[in-house]
Amino acid sequence: MTTTDSPESRKVLVAFAQAKWDAMDPRKKREAAGRPGVAVLMVDGDSRMDSRVAKRVLADLAVTHGAVLVQNPYDTSRYFLEEDAAVEIALQKTLCIAEVCHLLGAREFAVTSIHNATDGTEWNADAGGGAKGIVGKFSGGGGKSKQLARKISLTNTSSGGSADVDSARRYLADHHLESDPMLKSLVNMTAFEANAMQTFTLTIDVSREAKSTLKLALDVKAADFGTAKGSGGSAKTAVDDLTVKYEITF
Repeated sequence: MTTTDSPESRKVLVAFAQAKWDAMDPRKKREAAGRPGVAVLMVDGDSRMDSRVAKRVLADLAVTHGAVLVQNPYDTSRYFLEEDAAVEIALQKTLCIAEVCHLLGAREFAVTSIHNATDGTEWNADAGGGAKGIVGKFSGGGGKSKQLARKISLTNTSSGGSADVDSARRYLADHHLESDPMLKSLVNMTAFEANAMQTFTLTIDVSREAKSTLKLALDVKAADFGTAKGSGGSAKTAVDDLTVKYEITF
């Protein structure tokens, strides 16, 4: 098992009941616990990882034997069940972007479309209601785009204000988003004293920080270390590639 704990060593958690772990073939144990970035989470025993993180995961989620969990890249002590992770991570990034826009003095922040390049589905804000139209239009079969559209806050309005560029940069760093090129560009453009920007359209890859972790989780799930395989059809093999378009008004 993982004996040295760090966010990098536990990007993916695989959950075991203690009795089933004890009964597992030693080779399978080594394979389960020896993958870089993977840690074992005992649902009823010592996980040999940061106990505070393990307790938080078990308190946050109904984790059972066989579950695979994906780290939240913006708060590395929190996790999502693999089947929910793509949507939950996209939602978390959207909330982070909204907070950055608030720090930069934006008056309105709106989500206008969501696209999943993996399955071809797309959500668009209702043309009649603009970004405030709660009812979306879908092309394709729905999928993760539709799930995200149901969860996401479409509009956020405020009175606006002066841009606090230093706080925005600190926020990006604190949430591991300082390398996102579009967010860096947005912050840099508002840094100029003579900035006259009134509206800004931002298209963000909301899967960017999590793609490798999501792929690792799929590999772990496919390996089936004596855990319960997901039900309901063939195993998923592709990582959802989600992009979201935002309209920002200053």
